[in-house]
Amino acid sequence: MKKFILAFLLTWSAPLLFAQFGYYHDLQASFDHYFIGASVGEGTAYWNSHMQNNNLLNKDGSTLVGGDQIDFKARNSTRCADINVQFPLKKIRYGFGLSFEQFFMDKLDIQNHTITGTSQSIVLLDEDFVFDKMYVQLEVPFFPNSKKPITINGNFHAGYFGYHGARRLNFFGGDHLAKSFFVTAGITVDYKVYPHTYLFILPLYEYKYFQSSNQDLPASVRHNISTFVFTGGIRVDLSKW
Repeated sequence: MKKFILAFLLTWSAPLLFAQFGYYHDLQASFDHYFIGASVGEGTAYWNSHMQNNNLLNKDGSTLVGGDQIDFKARNSTRCADINVQFPLKKIRYGFGLSFEQFFMDKLDIQNHTITGTSQSIVLLDEDFVFDKMYVQLEVPFFPNSKKPITINGNFHAGYFGYHGARRLNFFGGDHLAKSFFVTAGITVDYKVYPHTYLFILPLYEYKYFQSSNQDLPASVRHNISTFVFTGGIRVDLSKW
């Protein structure tokens, strides 16, 4: 938790330094923005997961599905909120941010492999949890010298995530020293509504990977998650104040 609090404070303080830098250098080009932005969005996530020597449990701790190997797929809805900062270097913007993504799961399509054979089933469950994500980002204006009020930019994230709120603790295994990362690609389209204020939309694709810690062996949990999200929000160019 301490690292998220520290990152949050840095997220809010760094743009002020960027803005002062921009003020003294009197940057005029369309790509020279010192942005702080916030957005919300909704999307759909697709899971392709594997459990080894690790039963899938009910909320009360009893076994829902048990086996030597459990493979499952799922599709669920997500909601997210994001805050980030950006600063320009030449014709590219760099930055970092925090994102919180909530998942709502209702069923799993399971393949259960045991010594007696393989069985398939649909398992209903009521589960929701939140991924806490930290990332660095890169934004590339497609037309960096344009003076039009609308701009189009390629947007890319890379970072890592933790989680909280899961009621089936072994759904992720132990979170100590787990391997987790994500990468994101999207298109930011923003429109200037005031000299320093922009509304934007960001449709994106995100891939997440989670592998439980080696300390959990011989049990292991692996998740591959592909998410399609449509977000929208507001961002302010602090160098213009």
